[in-house]
Amino acid sequence: AFAAETDSRRRLCFAQTLGMLGCADGAAVLVENLARPPAEFVQVVADDAKRFGKRMGNRDAQIVALGRTRSLQAVPVLVKELETLKASASLARIRALALACAARPDAAYAPGLVRALRLPGMGGHARKTATELPPTGGFTRTDGGYERGRCQRELHLARVLYLCGDSEGLGRRTLEAYAADPRGVYAAHAAAVLQNR
Repeated sequence: AFAAETDSRRRLCFAQTLGMLGCADGAAVLVENLARPPAEFVQVVADDAKRFGKRMGNRDAQIVALGRTRSLQAVPVLVKELETLKASASLARIRALALACAARPDAAYAPGLVRALRLPGMGGHARKTATELPPTGGFTRTDGGYERGRCQRELHLARVLYLCGDSEGLGRRTLEAYAADPRGVYAAHAAAVLQNR
């Protein structure tokens, strides 16, 4: 169906679906769309679909789909995405890039991942003792979500950096810090990554 489709929007939808399934047939279509300026970027579904269970934005979904193709065409696109990450990048964007890069780890991703981990506020969120943890206060959703988001952004980047060779050892050091973190879920995740490279 993908090969016979002539409508560009439908081809993109097929390419994204095929990519998520690990098929590289539509990689070039995804590369082309991700290279477009934001004003020309084609969305497969309306962004308000998140209200109905779709949890990934269009660009993030296409990034993950491209990575899952395991195509070499993905490497320069993902490298460029990593190079443009800002300290304010959302957890969703970092998670998408981490999933995409981890699908076919490549040393070419390492410089961008190191740069991202060194952005102000991106790293250093692991804790050594429970007394260092921020006060829980009234268990507000925004406070817990903020802390959780910072830690998850750092863990996603450190994990994929570790998988991509970690030439400077920053990924390993970050994971080791989290492996000793009193927050058990972070410690268990980091320890599992370190044990199963």
